[in-house]
Amino acid sequence: MSPNSWTFKAGKSDMAVAIRSRLVVNMAEAAIDAAVAGIGVTRVLSYQVAQASRAGTLVVALHEFEAAPSPNSS
Repeated sequence: MSPNSWTFKAGKSDMAVAIRSRLVVNMAEAAIDAAVAGIGVTRVLSYQVAQASRAGTLVVALHEFEAAPSPNSS
């Protein structure tokens, strides 16, 4: 994922949205901690943010652009 843009699905096509990052990290945990601290928003996988979401310290934004769940490989 580029620190300059995020890509979202819009119907069947991709839509790149320019972003201006105040902080760039290379670990999901650091991104989540920063979002919880109020530094900004982050884009991580749902299982990575599940605990913070359940605790109410983070909320999901942009629901309409969430990727479809992948099938489990059980």
